[in-house]
Amino acid sequence: QKQNENLTASLEAARATMRDMQEEHSAKTAALAQKAASFEELAGKLQSSLENAESQVQSLRDRHEQFRKTADGRKADSEELLRTFERDISAKSKTITDLQNTIKRLENDVTLRAHA
Repeated sequence: QKQNENLTASLEAARATMRDMQEEHSAKTAALAQKAASFEELAGKLQSSLENAESQVQSLRDRHEQFRKTADGRKADSEELLRTFERDISAKSKTITDLQNTIKRLENDVTLRAHA
């Protein structure tokens, strides 16, 4: 009888310990599941932020390329405009030189006629 009572008490203690362990396991499993859900949510937010950042970087690259092409185009236009101005200045300089030579000839002609 006494041995039976001891065994029954030991069995009840073992059952109580097992219930406690099961409750602790369930609580830890629930906490882990909650953490996993939080990590998944965080991972989703990080992925979204990464995609947004990549999109912004690509947008900036596209804008940089567009600005570069525009700048190259403006540079080419400016260089062509400069060449045109240089040609115009050269032509005007030649015209001025021609006019100066014509004036000198006319002055010489006037001087020669005045002495004749």
